[in-house]
Amino acid sequence: SGSVCSKFNPIGCNSCNPFDECRDFTVNLETCCDNFRSIQDFTIDMVTALDRFDGEKSYSMVQFASGGTLEQFPGDKLSTIDSVNGLVYTGGATN
Repeated sequence: SGSVCSKFNPIGCNSCNPFDECRDFTVNLETCCDNFRSIQDFTIDMVTALDRFDGEKSYSMVQFASGGTLEQFPGDKLSTIDSVNGLVYTGGATN
């Protein structure tokens, strides 16, 4: 249990606090940690790969933390990538 960004203890890292337990200074404050950036990169890679297939496509995105948030209604590849890059790490626990 813990957070995507908790390094040493299973804490929630809400809004990337406490910094010494959550923050990686290789990414911006909104991203908080390398693990969250890796999830964003994976999502971008997945959308890019899926978009190569023929056919009509649209992507929706939900962000889960302590609660779920609809981050994007159905949209194309570029708007989805923009939305992924615009995600702000909010914290929350994992199971």
